[in-house]
Amino acid sequence: MAENRSRAAGALYGLAVGDALGMPTQSLPRARIEASYGPLLAGFEAAPVGHPLAAGLPAGSVTDDTEQALLLAGLLIDGGGVIMLGSPGAGFRGPAALGEVTQLVCITITDLDDHRARAEAAGASVSEVSGRASQARSYTVDDPEGHRWYFSEPI
Repeated sequence: MAENRSRAAGALYGLAVGDALGMPTQSLPRARIEASYGPLLAGFEAAPVGHPLAAGLPAGSVTDDTEQALLLAGLLIDGGGVIMLGSPGAGFRGPAALGEVTQLVCITITDLDDHRARAEAAGASVSEVSGRASQARSYTVDDPEGHRWYFSEPI
């Protein structure tokens, strides 16, 4: 157990350091990154003025990516390795109530055809299977609250 905690902590530290190193360049085009920093960052840098996501963040700052990973890790620890998804409270307005898709959950699986058949047999409204340039086959399904799930199987 201690070894697993040490490995998990190491992974989270690595994620945070990588996130902080990449913070000033996130979402910027490669040409702009190379023009500003060269081919490699030499160390931690503050976000440039006017940055679309990180303006004002000092060198070494982590982004919401690390914050979300830590939140997820906490949920996994508190839940004994399980995160249960359920229905939110009465005032919640999900994608179906809003009339639009507000997110997309992407999951890579094996045996796409069997998975799709089981989803359809359970009453889900599923799309046809499609292919992407000999890389993967996929289908989508919207759950009862309107969240879109994207299932993909590498070819």
